[in-house]
Amino acid sequence: MCKTGRCQEAYDLAKADTAQQPNNIWAQRGVGWALYYLIKEDVEQRADNKLLLHLNELMELPLLSATDDAMIFDNILRKLTEYIKQLEPNQQHHLSTLFSTIRVKDFAPSEAYSYFLKSVLKFDKWSELTDFITWWNMDKLRPEDYDPVVLDNGKKIMSVAEQLYIAYAKQLLLSKDKTLITIFLPKLNQLMENHPEMQYPGYFYGKLMLVLGANRDDALHKIMPFVRKKQKEFWVWQLLAEFYHDDGKMQLACLLKAVHCSCREEFLGRLRMRLAEVYLKSNDKPRAKYHIERVASLYAAKGWNVPYEMQCMLREPWMHQVSSDDTDGLDYIQLTDNLLFTDSHKSLAIIVYVDREHKRVLLIHGFKQKIMVRLSAMPFKVTEGMLLHIYWLPAHENITILKITKTNDSLPADCAYIKELKGKVPERIVNDFIFLRSQSISCFISPQYVKRHHLRGGETVSVLAALTYNKKKGNWGWSCVHLTPLL
Repeated sequence: MCKTGRCQEAYDLAKADTAQQPNNIWAQRGVGWALYYLIKEDVEQRADNKLLLHLNELMELPLLSATDDAMIFDNILRKLTEYIKQLEPNQQHHLSTLFSTIRVKDFAPSEAYSYFLKSVLKFDKWSELTDFITWWNMDKLRPEDYDPVVLDNGKKIMSVAEQLYIAYAKQLLLSKDKTLITIFLPKLNQLMENHPEMQYPGYFYGKLMLVLGANRDDALHKIMPFVRKKQKEFWVWQLLAEFYHDDGKMQLACLLKAVHCSCREEFLGRLRMRLAEVYLKSNDKPRAKYHIERVASLYAAKGWNVPYEMQCMLREPWMHQVSSDDTDGLDYIQLTDNLLFTDSHKSLAIIVYVDREHKRVLLIHGFKQKIMVRLSAMPFKVTEGMLLHIYWLPAHENITILKITKTNDSLPADCAYIKELKGKVPERIVNDFIFLRSQSISCFISPQYVKRHHLRGGETVSVLAALTYNKKKGNWGWSCVHLTPLL
């Protein structure tokens, strides 16, 4: 009857059946389905009052539950999602009324339940969003809710799970409810550990830790993976500057790094004002003036109202007494680079092979530890036998290299995987290769080096040797990576 448009007639019939059999669940399910079709009409016709009346009646049916009768309630959720999508940002009161009606039911995880969540999260200014998320319950996220959403054009947007966690974090930042933040942070930390591919949870973890007044080292340990991913974004360094509120030098370095990131100038107004404040704390008025004038010029060009704080600064007598200075006054790059290496390891490495055809470089960076690196990742010209320092973090199968630098440091005598050897080439060279014996080590010298240095036998040579892996033999052995004939 409902499918043929006789919804009211079907509803009346179902109600009559329920009146005769009040404890018959199938009779109530008939009412539930009739109410679904009535709600469907209400949404299509934007009949708000009827929608709420029908929805309230459905929620009050005593024998129906959102889990046992998921087919009815999932269909209802889809229609409510359509209704919410039609709401304007200033119609949040409709959302509140809807929420107060449906929150009496405990819904099971489903595609429709997640779909409903996505429509509500768009109302990020809704005053009841925290209560709604608590009721919806993060534990009801499905495995597929953690996957990025792929649009029709192939573009990926953040997963429903990431959207939910971020929305809740934003609400907690507004409320500054330390109890709820303390409860939420372990959940956010678990999300970060289980899904390192998610980029933004680390940012909000850091912001929430600031609210709690957490130890800076603990906070940095948690958020640095996020910072490294987003290190080219100015607002990441703005966040880090907040952690160094009691360290003027590091705070200034972070703010300078932020202001030098590639970004449209109109996004940097507040940042430059903060930078000016930091300069003024150290009585560096010329540099403070430069950033104040940059902001004032921007606001004038855009026709924006000048903030009261800036108006006060512009009226200060010293603004007319000092010359503007556009230099930084600090080597911020070294300080911020060191910050990026927080928790990282530093190792001595050696280039053992340069594959220019495939644009790859093979490094030995520890005892029986090797890694192939893209040639484009090397910030300088490379040759075999070059010693490097690499800054790295453990990864699932190997390591993640953060930075590579050349080094002129002397080779440590106790290095277990790189050795400086001196010895005499055997008098007779067979098969164009040599085994040089020195310091109880037998070092393989390939035909490449024999030919390059025109070795005939009997020469004294200095060899830089590395412990390398032989794929054919399946073992590690010493090989020459640089040879110097000695007189």
